[in-house]
This record gives sequence, structure tokens and C-alpha cells, in this order.
Amino acid sequence: MFNKEHFCHLLGIESIVRESVNKLELRNYKGRKGWNNIKSGTLDIKFLKRLNLRKFKNVKAKYVYFYLLPVLIEQPFGISFDKTKVIPPTDIDCELLFYNIHEDAIIHLGLQRQRDKSYYFPKTFFVEKLTTTTKGDKYIQNQERIDVHKETRTIML
Repeated sequence: MFNKEHFCHLLGIESIVRESVNKLELRNYKGRKGWNNIKSGTLDIKFLKRLNLRKFKNVKAKYVYFYLLPVLIEQPFGISFDKTKVIPPTDIDCELLFYNIHEDAIIHLGLQRQRDKSYYFPKTFFVEKLTTTTKGDKYIQNQERIDVHKETRTIML
């Protein structure tokens, strides 16, 4: 389930602004308040670049490839993700990881089960570009593959 509260986190907005605003202002860039600021036009890409261009460039691939998220959800490969199997170690923490190859990149969507275990929500979104020196399988190699079957797709505004 994609909730509005998770949108800013998926795009790394808090990581962009964290060093550039005081702690009290951080609430304006995450959760429902961040979503509302995006919707109102207060928070946009131009603003993020102006606030911290270096950090924005670190997560830029998320913005470039975000439009492929619906395609990924429709045709994912899946793994049961164990971060201890990733070399070098990673901070990425999720239960399931969907991925697929699009436009010379591997698009990843990490999912976590909600506390009441009734559904999964997107916890992380990241991109690994494929190059002549990078196979892009760092997060998927040595992981347990799972079959993914689409059951329903509901859009709620």
C-alpha cells in the first residue's frame, strides 16, 4: 500500500534537507506535512536543488527513474531481503525487495510489513545504474528468490 506519508521518504527528501534546515523544520519535509507541501507547490525540485544541490545529486536517480515505479510494480522480480548478505554491508532494511531492469538500471523497491501484518508498504526506493564495470546485482545476489503474483491494484486518492 502506497500511503502519502511515505512519499517524501521514498524520494530521499529528508536526507536532502537534513543538513540545511533546523531540526524543528524537518517535519515540513516528511510524512503528511511533506506530502502537503509538495501538493501545494511549496516543496519542489527547484527548491531542493537550491537548498542542498550536493545532497540532491546523491539521490537524483530516484527522481529520474521514479516514473518507472508503476512498471516495476506490474512486473517485478522479488527476493526475501537479508541485508547481512550484501557486500559491502548496507543500511538498507526491508523484508522484501522488488526489482527489475529498465533503461540501463536496476530499479529497486523495498517493502516492509505493516505492524498489524495486514499489508506491505514501500520503505525504500533506489536505483543502481548498469555500466561496463557495474553489474548492478549487489543487492540481489545471494538472496532468496520469491515468486510475485499480482492480486489487486487499488488507487485511492
